[in-house]
Amino acid sequence: MPLSPGTTLGSYQVESPLGSGGMGEVYKARDTRLDRTVAIKVLPPHIAADPDVRQRFEREAKAIVALNHPNICTLYDVGREQDADFLVMEHLEGESLAERLERGALPLDEALRVATQVAAGLDTAHRHGIVHRDLKPGNVMLTKGGAKLLDFGLAKVGPTESTPAYGVTTAATQASLTQAGTVLGTFHYMAPEQLEGKEADARTDLFAFGVMLYEMVTGRRAFTGDSQAGLITAIMTAQPESLTMGATAFESLALQRLVTVCLEKDPDERWQSAGDLRRELVWIAGGSGGQPTGGGTAPLSPVEATSAAPEPAWRRWLPWGLAATAMLVAVGAWSLRPRVDPGRTHVSIGVQPAGQLGGASARVFQNTLALSADGVSLVFVGAPEDSFDVQLYRRDLHQPEAVPIPGTEGAAQPMLSPDGRWVGFTVARRLFKVDAAGGLPVEVIELRSRPRGVHWTAADTIVFGQQNGIFQVSADGGAPERLTEVDRSAEEYQHTLPRMLPGGEAVLYTVQRALFRWEDADIVVQRIDTGERTVVVEGGADARYVDTGHLVYLPGGIAPDTESTVSWLDRDGNVARAFDDLAAYGSVRLSPTGERLAYTTTGSNAGVWVRDLRRGVTTQLSDGQSSFAIWTRDGEHVTFDRVDSGVPNLYWRVADASRPAEPLATSDAVEFPAVWSADDRRLIYSYNGSRLSVLHVEEGRREELFGHERPAMTPALSPDGRWLAYASFEAGSYQVFVRPFPGPGGRTQISVRGGLAPSWSADGRELFFLTQTDAQNQQRYMMRVDVALEPTPVVGRPARMFEWDHVISTPVRRYDVASDGRFLIAVAEDLDTVPRGHVRLIDSWAGTLVERVPAR
Repeated sequence: MPLSPGTTLGSYQVESPLGSGGMGEVYKARDTRLDRTVAIKVLPPHIAADPDVRQRFEREAKAIVALNHPNICTLYDVGREQDADFLVMEHLEGESLAERLERGALPLDEALRVATQVAAGLDTAHRHGIVHRDLKPGNVMLTKGGAKLLDFGLAKVGPTESTPAYGVTTAATQASLTQAGTVLGTFHYMAPEQLEGKEADARTDLFAFGVMLYEMVTGRRAFTGDSQAGLITAIMTAQPESLTMGATAFESLALQRLVTVCLEKDPDERWQSAGDLRRELVWIAGGSGGQPTGGGTAPLSPVEATSAAPEPAWRRWLPWGLAATAMLVAVGAWSLRPRVDPGRTHVSIGVQPAGQLGGASARVFQNTLALSADGVSLVFVGAPEDSFDVQLYRRDLHQPEAVPIPGTEGAAQPMLSPDGRWVGFTVARRLFKVDAAGGLPVEVIELRSRPRGVHWTAADTIVFGQQNGIFQVSADGGAPERLTEVDRSAEEYQHTLPRMLPGGEAVLYTVQRALFRWEDADIVVQRIDTGERTVVVEGGADARYVDTGHLVYLPGGIAPDTESTVSWLDRDGNVARAFDDLAAYGSVRLSPTGERLAYTTTGSNAGVWVRDLRRGVTTQLSDGQSSFAIWTRDGEHVTFDRVDSGVPNLYWRVADASRPAEPLATSDAVEFPAVWSADDRRLIYSYNGSRLSVLHVEEGRREELFGHERPAMTPALSPDGRWLAYASFEAGSYQVFVRPFPGPGGRTQISVRGGLAPSWSADGRELFFLTQTDAQNQQRYMMRVDVALEPTPVVGRPARMFEWDHVISTPVRRYDVASDGRFLIAVAEDLDTVPRGHVRLIDSWAGTLVERVPAR
């Protein structure tokens, strides 16, 4: 029964009702002892009558009392009067965040301030073992003193609590939209694990926080649906649209990243604490020129305070130089080789979470990264670990991680407009640009063939290479203008990698005379008005002009590949060289007898080779660019990919090189050989990086494998040729499966927590595979599992063997297993190199350049 004004509950006198809800009725009251205004909530009689509920209520109340924080509504007292249980809370003047959002999005500085305060309150609750479980705008009060977190009515206290609690600081909020066909407002903020009835923890609150922050800065709901079922489906499977707001590019990208991580479907992939969120928000506000302020925020730590400090010294020298892992540079006299200068600062900067800088399909002498003119932002082509799904990422260098740029899937050759407002890139034969502050990509032009190098000039044109010359087009689109023409009489193959020189009067580019033969390439300068051209470097490529008056370029014949050795690993991971020759080894594969080795190399000595392991004799089967080489089952031929007409196609050659190489098949797709059938009549190969197909050699017929499944790669046939192991992309990661070959039959999952690159033991009773990166220590492992294949596969539990630091993110397996159970791989030499997924920043690089090669 509602309480009338003047009713007393202990020392509290009721003044007026504030509202009611499922957890009780709330009144404005006067604390006659301390002469202050309070809010009293009276627990409903049907709840108070249940002794178990009352006991839980009292226990939770004691826990909430401990939450003494300026951004949490304070609980003053718990009492019982005339069979009525009640709470005494801080009385708040202001409006709820839900009421504020009815007027639209919050200004960015206000949104950052409110979000920081809510995160601070959540952090305190979580540290006391309390999970809110009903975080939403209606449960955040905006007061003059700052944001206040309230309504712990569904809170979970302690690590084992799984049932809803009743009533501790629940405000009298009205349920939204309870009519038929509508959805309760709380559903919009529920995490996937809540909807599935799973255990909630602190990360559940962080999902709701992300949904709420998205609404604060955009003015719209992150997830919507026409019905409750539609809304639940959206939360479980969909991603909200990109953030759009009045913000700088830095703020937009940083907030997009923060919200995206909050909204990961898997709790393990989200931020792991509200404290992390709070520090991120403080850093974003500091990086945008301001700080979240206002009553109630906890003091900034020294680390957080630096985010709002004056521009650090490193940001001033960044524009002077960036050396990427994939580049070796020669300067001035064209013969100077790079060396580490002990007098300079060399900083290795990670570009995670993108696992592959440049992606798995990155080409030599093709831009994979671009640095902004102010030296603050890096844009690069990347891909998640163990994936071929490349796109562009942006890393503000005072930011902890890279952020994917929406709409750039499949992108290559990134570039930045001179004013930094646009990011340009290519996808196949098309040129695109996308606003750095967010939005959808805009197509600039569709070309006749894939661009061979691109450059956004100071005149707001884009210069690009084609096989028949160099062209330029306005950054706003239109008809392209020819700048150079390939001279076939001089045996020029193509003009590529153009750069417009300052002033726009001449273009700098590379003349190739054969695909991937850079030792024969020349660097040329050509005037735009007269067409006069001058060869400035013979045997070089990819030249860049530096403001000091120098050209920086790559000398022909210098490979950007790390030297390695072919080595054995035993089952404990101990390494021993198979032979001493150093080279940039790619794939390695043992012959059926184990006496010979087929392998590929890259760089200036690129090719396909066969080595007799007993005699130490090496035979070259092919020169030029090849990635994978495998044996036929009879050991007579080696099958490999070779670039022909711009893409790798399938070839084979007798292993003794007594006859020329022959094409097995040609197509416009990127094709890599994987494994032969037991009768050598069918070749399983990978095409376009993430699909598998079978070539029936005698018939010249192809058929796709598993066309209905998600992307698949790294296939391996059992020794008897009847079972195919492979990796298929499932629910965000690759897993290893086995199925009959050629079929029919279902599949059996082998890996448990992700896997790639399976291989069989010689007797077919074991499967080996490589894990994806471990979430905790960023390490990969070689795994083994016992299998019994007949009549249907019976699989044991995968067991870890040893750590694995070598490349696995390729469509075809790069290691092999000998009959004695040892593993054969290419092991990189321990050189002074930048870690994978990093770039190196060099302080005062231009000064070093002038010192070594004085301007003439």
